[in-house]
Amino acid sequence: MKALVNSSPIIIVITLLALAGCTSVPADLPEAAAPGPTPELTLNLPSREARKSCDCQERDQTFLERGFAVLAMGDPEEALAYFERYKRVENSLEAQWEADMAITWVGMLSAAEPLVVDDAMRASYERLVDRLQPEMQVHSTTLLLRDAMVSMQTMSDRIAELEATNSGLREDLEKRDEAIKRLRDLTLGQSRATRP
Repeated sequence: MKALVNSSPIIIVITLLALAGCTSVPADLPEAAAPGPTPELTLNLPSREARKSCDCQERDQTFLERGFAVLAMGDPEEALAYFERYKRVENSLEAQWEADMAITWVGMLSAAEPLVVDDAMRASYERLVDRLQPEMQVHSTTLLLRDAMVSMQTMSDRIAELEATNSGLREDLEKRDEAIKRLRDLTLGQSRATRP
């Protein structure tokens, strides 16, 4: 062994370094250098519930949502095409109700007199309301359309009442004008007859 130590100083250095590597970690080193448990890897993705309620612009839109967007831009014909496509593609009760409500809304907007709800539109709306079940999870915009239709029907009824009242007042005014004209003719006719 003496011959080995004298002949190879490199082996001595390697042996000393190996022995130095086996010593314990000094107490003054930070904890980050000390080995510890491996942290769990998380992807930081939103939960399924958060993804359902997300109103992010970059998410995929259904034909229903595309129809709403186009309708908001003022193109009811293209919106109607999206709503009809949504009705063909989706087969759930909720989707059928949503599509029918949106199609009825476009029909009301496209009517010759959009503020007048005719009997056919009223019947269509009432059938839709009867089909909506409390457990159905429908798009919030279709619920807004439903509420707007109620307002339109109320306004349409009020317009019809005001037109009927206006028509009655117009008739009364015409009768009054005729009575005043006859009274004037009578008064003028009597004054002419009494003159010498």
